[in-house]
Amino acid sequence: MLFLSPQLLFASNSARFLIYHRVGEGRYPTTSIAVAQFTEQMAYLAKQHYPVLPGSEIIYRLQHHLDLPNHTVSISFDDAYRSVYTTAWPILKRYHFPFTVFVATKPVDKHYGDMMTWAQIKMLSAQGVTIGNHSESHPHLEQLSPAAIKHEIVSAQQTLIQETGKTPTLFAYPYGEYSRATQKVVQTFMPIRKVLVT
Repeated sequence: MLFLSPQLLFASNSARFLIYHRVGEGRYPTTSIAVAQFTEQMAYLAKQHYPVLPGSEIIYRLQHHLDLPNHTVSISFDDAYRSVYTTAWPILKRYHFPFTVFVATKPVDKHYGDMMTWAQIKMLSAQGVTIGNHSESHPHLEQLSPAAIKHEIVSAQQTLIQETGKTPTLFAYPYGEYSRATQKVVQTFMPIRKVLVT
């Protein structure tokens, strides 16, 4: 987990993406950040006046060679764990910070206990939170055939549109794994041109 400090250097016209999974779930120390630490990090961003922008806006500006504010930061959460809704969101609302939740749709469909419900995801979306595509079942895409990769991406996209009424424009590769071949599948079979490696 990246902790911002006055010594952290930003390249010219760049941004830092802070990527989280769970908040305050001590049973999962490798993917969860303590509530106190997350709160401290968000307070630090606010106190230091770091511009916190939606990931889609940052990528749009970079793709179109538009300037970003100095020290721009984006916040995202992978997988749609329930603690993002119950714990992180109230903290982020306190500072009016935008953020993205990348949803793997099958665990939500199966009502796994640690996951958000579709009602919660819809609520986030209705309140302006960006909902991104994180595949259907969160597989290692590099181990799949092009047809299977297409299914993972397109099925998730269709479900997200059906559940939220909005078309996701961000895709995050599960496990951060990708290749040119996988990128080609994403670009060929989806109306998505904004891709994050998380």
